Amino acid sequence: MSPEPRYNLRHGFISLRSAGESRDVLFTLAFYYLYLRLYHMFIVYRSVLLLAPVWGLFLTTSGFAVCNMQARLLSSSVRIPFQHNLESPRSPPLPGQRQHSAPMVSTRRAAAAERARAAAMAFSKLSGDEQGIILGQLRNPLEPRLVMYFSSASKELRALLPPAAQRQLRADYEEATALCLKLCRANMGMLSCRELREATRIHWWTKVLSAADLATLAKLGSVLPALEKLWLDKSSDSAGPDGVQRLAEGLVAGSLPALTYLDIDRMHVDEAGAAALADALDRGALPRLEFLVLIDAEIGDAALAALAPALRRRPALKRLCLGGNPLGDEGLAALVAPPPAAGTPPPPAGALKNLELLHLRHTEVSDAGCATLVAALDSGALPALEELVLDNTCASDAAIDAASEALARARSRARA
Repeated sequence: MSPEPRYNLRHGFISLRSAGESRDVLFTLAFYYLYLRLYHMFIVYRSVLLLAPVWGLFLTTSGFAVCNMQARLLSSSVRIPFQHNLESPRSPPLPGQRQHSAPMVSTRRAAAAERARAAAMAFSKLSGDEQGIILGQLRNPLEPRLVMYFSSASKELRALLPPAAQRQLRADYEEATALCLKLCRANMGMLSCRELREATRIHWWTKVLSAADLATLAKLGSVLPALEKLWLDKSSDSAGPDGVQRLAEGLVAGSLPALTYLDIDRMHVDEAGAAALADALDRGALPRLEFLVLIDAEIGDAALAALAPALRRRPALKRLCLGGNPLGDEGLAALVAPPPAAGTPPPPAGALKNLELLHLRHTEVSDAGCATLVAALDSGALPALEELVLDNTCASDAAIDAASEALARARSRARA
């Protein structure tokens, strides 16, 4: 007997006469099931694609609405730095200070402004001269908001930062920002004034540096506390003949306090730039300088004679590279063995007592300069010198050998 008829998708029923036909029906049903599932997934996927722009517009509109609401809350409660509702409701008011009832929004800038205002209240109790000195130290072109916070705390402090000073501060900030952009183009990777303020090394090796940029860098010298090494290379074409001079003239006492390495390579220094650098060192700039490189800088005898006294007054100086300059015997004598002026006592021995390297390659030092070095080494004027570079100079081999032997004697005495 044949089995009972069963339901068929196409004809409504079918007679299953054999096991083979039953297997074929099962395969057919499985095929139709997979076909319906795939068709359903296609419909869902197409619907999602069609509705995606609508959902994106909805989410974007919602985000703008939330941001607009937050901005209204911030503008209604915190206005920095010229609105005086910077007290936190969690802390009691300072003596003589009125408690505000305006709602506060806790933000990083509001907290910083609150701390600045609290310090400014104590700051306002100082004398006018003391306030002027401290406020002047706070005028940081890389962080101008700090002095604005302080100056907005009271009428007296606002008088110390008039509109003209504020405009100058803004101009200095714009110059510092432009300098950061140039550093970024010179492959330094700096994008902000904060990164410049925290930099430990600056290496300018492209011809994009101008004399104005060097003057700006000098102006920022007092607000770069972390800078340890500074390279200024291959910039003579753009910096001009007075670029180094403007850099040195802008350095004030305490500028670049952490700098230990200064490399001015292939830039025009000459006598005017050397004299300006000497004045900057005597003013107290670069107080921790240990390594000074002035290579191919057009430094002659007169320039080295102008710079030598300031270098001799720097006992921390360990390495001095003067290669590639047209200096000769007179400039070298002014550096290592200056003659005493008439009526004055001789200079103290060992003024360059920590100098370890003296590099004079490709200079015009002759046999007379080597004899000056021999006398200085034998007299103990260079007690820490370990390396003396005199190759490719105008001196003979015998004179260079004599200087090398004097250096060996000085090192033996130092080790004894």
